[in-house]
Amino acid sequence: DFAKALKKDIVCEIGTGCGIIPVLMCKNGRGKKIYAVDIEPCAADLAQMAVEKNNLENVEIICADANDIKYFDEKIEGDVYKLFDHV
Repeated sequence: DFAKALKKDIVCEIGTGCGIIPVLMCKNGRGKKIYAVDIEPCAADLAQMAVEKNNLENVEIICADANDIKYFDEKIEGDVYKLFDHV
């Protein structure tokens, strides 16, 4: 409940771990598109499993270093710098 995302928002969670935040956000109808990022491949795999088991179509798991802005600019739709304004 601490995130104030609306249905129309693009959300980026950095350090998603097993992906519980994107799952809960979808359950509560928040976020048009949710990018869940983790640097650890095992964590990203767990998050991907959670997305698949919950049939979440608007969540994309990204295994990458959040410091690599160039990667995100290619991967994430829209203006990546606006996504990171509030981090």
